[in-house]
Amino acid sequence: MKDNEKLNTNDLDKVSGGNGTDGTEEENKFDPSAVVYCGYRIDSSYCTYCGICADACPTGAIDGIGGSYSINTGLCTNCGVCAGECPSGAIMET
Repeated sequence: MKDNEKLNTNDLDKVSGGNGTDGTEEENKFDPSAVVYCGYRIDSSYCTYCGICADACPTGAIDGIGGSYSINTGLCTNCGVCAGECPSGAIMET
């Protein structure tokens, strides 16, 4: 591809090492379920590291490693149970 040529979406596969298809095949469609979104965050300035959120999480998405808690976005289902159970209000919607 020359420097002065414009890219279109069909060229992106070619540039990125993909198969260069025109995007009409079923496997090239956007899959919204593949997008990971976690609507909650833990504010460490409010967190007392009590572990109630981790115990309450139905999917085990909250890890308490190294003295701080974090939400595993791959496991979080955005149910909000953790935020409702947190006694210090450290878990908030993003």
